[in-house]
Amino acid sequence: MLLEEKLVSSSTTSHQANVQIESPQEQLRMESQQRDEKALQFLLSQEGGTQSALSLSNLQTVQEHFQQEEKAMCPAAFKKEQKEKAEKVEGEALLSLQDEANVVSDSAPRQLDLKEEQTGELTKQSELLQEMLDDTPKKLMNMTSSTEGKVDKGLLRNLFISHFRTPKSKRCEVLRVIGRILDIEKGEMEHLLKEDYGGVTTWMPGWLGGGPKSVPSTPLIPSQQSVWKSSFSEHFVKFLEMESHPAVPPPKLSARAMEL
Repeated sequence: MLLEEKLVSSSTTSHQANVQIESPQEQLRMESQQRDEKALQFLLSQEGGTQSALSLSNLQTVQEHFQQEEKAMCPAAFKKEQKEKAEKVEGEALLSLQDEANVVSDSAPRQLDLKEEQTGELTKQSELLQEMLDDTPKKLMNMTSSTEGKVDKGLLRNLFISHFRTPKSKRCEVLRVIGRILDIEKGEMEHLLKEDYGGVTTWMPGWLGGGPKSVPSTPLIPSQQSVWKSSFSEHFVKFLEMESHPAVPPPKLSARAMEL
């Protein structure tokens, strides 16, 4: 019994001793394992740093290359942008010109019709003015004839009667007055008065439309003188009546012609 107890105690002591011996070994093994892990981590960290440095270097190289390309592309991009802006402005200007051209083309027929209408109106006005200009000389002549043809019928009748009632020695004065009224030149009148007053003077037939004629100087017998005086008086009165009637007045212009 005692022996068994000693064996059990010895076995327990041996086990404990083994345990105590194995415990430092286990610790040593664990420490060695931890050391190996840390060494591996260190190696991995070194490799990671190298890789990071390499990646950073590559990134810097790529960035520098990109910056160089960007610098090279800036002038080209600027030129491209300016070109696009110029093309845009030119396109807008062309559109504006096209719109204006469309407006002009749309209004051109109306303007042409208006111009043709104005041209026709101006042509009519020109023709009317030309007619007025063509008629002006005739109207002036008619007005002149009308003015010159107006004779004071009463005055000439009195002069005519006075001529026969005036003594023969004074009849030349009456004829001079009549000559002045008829615008006979003084020299011509004096020449006519120098003709033979015993017969008909040469200026009387001129009034009656026969033109100047030479009259025979043979004295007329009393009966012939009476017939001649009666015939002459009738013709002279007719002449005065004809001269006393005014000429036909010139036609009046229309209201439209007066407006023009």
